[in-house]
Amino acid sequence: MENMASPDVCIRKVTEQEVHDAWLIGSLSFPSDETASEERCKFRQREAPDLFWGYYESGKLISITHGTRTLKNELTHESMYTNDPEGTVVCVHSLCTHPEHRGKGVATALMKHLIQHVRDNLVNVTKICLLCHDFLVAFYESVGFQCLGLSQVTFGQMPWYNMVCNIQTDK
Repeated sequence: MENMASPDVCIRKVTEQEVHDAWLIGSLSFPSDETASEERCKFRQREAPDLFWGYYESGKLISITHGTRTLKNELTHESMYTNDPEGTVVCVHSLCTHPEHRGKGVATALMKHLIQHVRDNLVNVTKICLLCHDFLVAFYESVGFQCLGLSQVTFGQMPWYNMVCNIQTDK
């Protein structure tokens, strides 16, 4: 992992002008039947900018995460297409790193940043939920999520697993 204190590395919110680059990273990371459309990414950046983050190296976007909020208790198919600003659950819809930068701890740093941002700034949020494939369960557990088993949400060819990170409520 690169030194986060380096002036060449930063984590910040993705701007409207950078959504296309964020979408491109996602399209390199997921099969076509699992990739969010560019329009869906624009919607999430516009409606939930506090949940659309990028990891930048030398000014270049190399990893992204984005999500929405819901009043439901878990990530649902509906939550992928809506955002409730008063929602108590954050649904992470994507965590992607450009293939040339994988295996360097970038996604770990970005997800830890998102979790800390939620803890520090989104006072009514009680948990963060996401879906992942079986080969990513251990990664998400390593950054604080628990696996709740198979999800009933289906899209693409492979099954998805429900993951949850409970947020302390003593804010």
